[in-house]
Amino acid sequence: MSRATAVSCCLATFLIASAASAQSPTLAPRPAEAAPAPFRFPAVTTRTLPNGLRLVVSENHAVPVVAVRLETGADSTLDPVGQHGLADVVAQALGQASTHFSPEALSDTLAALGVVFRDTLFTTRTANFRSVLGIMADLVMHPVFADASVQSAKAAVTQARRAIDNSTIPRAREVMYDALFGAAQHLNNRPSAASIASITTADVAGFHSAWYRPSRMTLILVGDITPAEAEREATLAFGAWRPAGAAGTTAAVADTERGTQHPTTIYLVDRPGAKQSTIVFGGVGPALTASDYAPVAALDATFGATASSRLTQALRQQHAWAYTAASHMDLHRANEPMVLWAATDVAPAATDSSIVAALATLRASGSAIVYDEATLRSANAIVVGSVQRLIATDDALAARLKGLVEAGLPMDYYVTVAGQMDRLTPARIVEAAERYDNPDRLVIVVVGDRATIEAPVRALGFPVTLVPRTGP
Repeated sequence: MSRATAVSCCLATFLIASAASAQSPTLAPRPAEAAPAPFRFPAVTTRTLPNGLRLVVSENHAVPVVAVRLETGADSTLDPVGQHGLADVVAQALGQASTHFSPEALSDTLAALGVVFRDTLFTTRTANFRSVLGIMADLVMHPVFADASVQSAKAAVTQARRAIDNSTIPRAREVMYDALFGAAQHLNNRPSAASIASITTADVAGFHSAWYRPSRMTLILVGDITPAEAEREATLAFGAWRPAGAAGTTAAVADTERGTQHPTTIYLVDRPGAKQSTIVFGGVGPALTASDYAPVAALDATFGATASSRLTQALRQQHAWAYTAASHMDLHRANEPMVLWAATDVAPAATDSSIVAALATLRASGSAIVYDEATLRSANAIVVGSVQRLIATDDALAARLKGLVEAGLPMDYYVTVAGQMDRLTPARIVEAAERYDNPDRLVIVVVGDRATIEAPVRALGFPVTLVPRTGP
């Protein structure tokens, strides 16, 4: 047989085999999708010392390390009128010196222990835990607020304020909060250059005396430590703390401060010459303790929480108007409403079209048609998976437990949420969408070049409010 004949025979055989394969596929069937692993949250133990200091402990003896976080309960909601920024200045100045440690001695001691330390958090080897916890306690109980450290702290808080004023999405988010809750609401206790400048060293010391107290604090310890050891070490470090002077008092949150929902309104912040328009959509969500958290979280996961969400598909993949778009859930205290919001940057010429497309996407995301079994399973995986990622390490778990304490939530909160996600139905998501994420009752903030975008934005037919610009 000639070489040409042999090649022809081989080719014929290949074609016959290919045709047979095309007619009778022999691919193995797709394996069944594995059931999601049940959600498990690490075991947590709580105890309280006689002076009121609460302990939250989660054991993990895999490595000889302890992650420590101290939730002080002293935040910006406690700022006096006219002195917004005081809590932030105190937090910045705390941890620089105490009656037992000068700044230089503190720096040398921490370097010798090999620990990265901030006033209310550190992670250290088990062997050094007692020493570092003692330093933390000393700095919190007996701080020295020198004029120089207070001035440095004020400068840092002022710089952070300027960064927001000069930004787009953070500034738009603040405008959104003003529209949702009112500028006087305690969630809007934000500093200004004038309020920060008015803060004195005596104000810093007074705030610390009034609000930094063991009865308001929670010490979170995660890692190579047992609850009994944690109680012993915390007693040794903090047990003798009996603050002098009167404690501060807080006013109850009035019902009128819980947020209102009006017909969708656009708030326009002029930024002359801006090369992009920043758009933020926001609405008032349920309180963290409400049973509506799970359906709202599922709606957020479907609408805009991931890079493959419907919002990104609409603004980037379908129209190429935006590079990124994402939705968020701002979580506050247990009895206060969360805020549901989304943000994107688009070309100025696409500002009005992007608003229309985003609202249409939100409306579609709240439809029962969207939520078949696969979509519900995906939303469940996103919501529960995000929690699992946030507790994957000792440091991450300590931060998550601190967040629960700060919000006033029980330690098994995420277990409850995971159970609610497992029982979620399309009807519950649609109901929550109508109540909290209704496109007809939103705040829309647009930061951009007013000369270019105002006319097409007004043509959308929504009420438009002009907001004074801050920053450049």
